[in-house]
Amino acid sequence: MRAIVYISALYFLLPLELLHAGDDEKDRERAERRLRNLETRANGVAAAAVGAEHAGFLQRETRRLLKRCREHALSSYEFDRLLEAMDDLLDVRDDLHAAARQKPETGTDKREETEKRSVTAKRLERAYFRVQQAEYFARLSAEKQAPEYITLSRQIYQRARAAYDARDYGRAMKLASASGEMVNVLENLAQAAVRRPEPPILK
Repeated sequence: MRAIVYISALYFLLPLELLHAGDDEKDRERAERRLRNLETRANGVAAAAVGAEHAGFLQRETRRLLKRCREHALSSYEFDRLLEAMDDLLDVRDDLHAAARQKPETGTDKREETEKRSVTAKRLERAYFRVQQAEYFARLSAEKQAPEYITLSRQIYQRARAAYDARDYGRAMKLASASGEMVNVLENLAQAAVRRPEPPILK
C-alpha cells in the first residue's frame, strides 16, 4: 500500500513538460493512424468508383487533400480539419458509388411507399438547405476548387430530386447525403483556412 502511495506521489511530482510530451506523442500517433486509414480507404474507394460520374474531380481532390495533410504538422488544428475534409470527400464517393448500384425497390404497398416518400422528402429538404450554404463556406475557404464543389453539390442534389420524383427513394437518399457531404468538405476547408486567435498574454 505504501509503495502505491509513493508511486502516485512521484507521478504528481513529474515535470509537466514530461507529462504533456507523452500526451503529444499519443496525439501524433493517433493522427498518423487516421491519416494511414484514410489513405487506405482512398485507394479502395478510388478503384471502386472508376467510371462513376464526377469520379475525375473526386480523385483529383482526394490526392490534393492527402498531399496537403502530409504537409501540415500532425495534430495541428489545420491538419485535423483537413483530415475531416478528406473523410467527408470519401463519404461523397461512397454515397455516389452506392447510389449508382442502388436498384429501384419493387413490391412495396401503398402505405409503405407513402412513409418512404415522407422520410425521403425530409432528407432532401435538409440537403437542400445544406447546399444553400456552399457559397458561404466557399468564400471563407478561398479554395481555387471551391466553385466546382458548389456546382457538384447542386448537380448531385438535382439528381437526388429526380430520383425522388421517379419514386427511387433509396437512390434519392444516397444522393442527398452526397450533396450534403460536398458542403461538409467546404466547411472543413473553410475552418482550416480561418486563422485561430492567439491566446491572451498575461501582463
